[in-house]
Amino acid sequence: MKKTYNILYSGGSGRIEEKRSVFISSARPVHNEKDITDFMEEVKKKYWDASHHCYAYVLSGDPAPKKFSDAGEPSGTAGKPILDVIEGSDLHDTMIIVTRYFGGTLLGTGGLVRAYQGAAKECLASSVIKERHDGIQLTYTIDYDLYGKIQKLAENEPVYLMTPEFSEKIKINIAVDKSYSENIIDKVEEISAAKAVLTDTREIFFTDMDGRVIII
Repeated sequence: MKKTYNILYSGGSGRIEEKRSVFISSARPVHNEKDITDFMEEVKKKYWDASHHCYAYVLSGDPAPKKFSDAGEPSGTAGKPILDVIEGSDLHDTMIIVTRYFGGTLLGTGGLVRAYQGAAKECLASSVIKERHDGIQLTYTIDYDLYGKIQKLAENEPVYLMTPEFSEKIKINIAVDKSYSENIIDKVEEISAAKAVLTDTREIFFTDMDGRVIII
């Protein structure tokens, strides 16, 4: 299974018009069937008088579960184009719904594909997209004289040093990609002369928000 891919940190919305038809798009992070159902019900309630509510989603997994629906539009003109936008952005745990208000003029197959793809791209343009890491959280207890060395390690290695806890000793948490965790364990042991005590390890998914690690 791929260790990193993109996720929505927060979803956005978009709106385009084609020959008086209005296409309103919404993107949201989803993780299970309940998230998907709740999102769809919310959009249908908000735009209760619309002609169509077409959608696509991709969840996480190997292979990644995915589904799309044309919701009454000609086959292949709505759901699949939306799915192509999600997959083209390497997004998982993501759902896009495009709501259409029919303007009275048929757009044809090509016009519909362009409109639904365009609307899907619009809502992603206003979304916050982050890379999700398949990681490990390493918890250490260290003496105060080692803290500077751990900080320097975090500056020079692809790891994230989380907020420490200060008492008689310092408790620190380091987030690192799972594939690189053994390297970091070895490096911490080396720079601390084996005095840093590894008290816990746990698997996490995390993302980087302006240098600050967020567990998701």
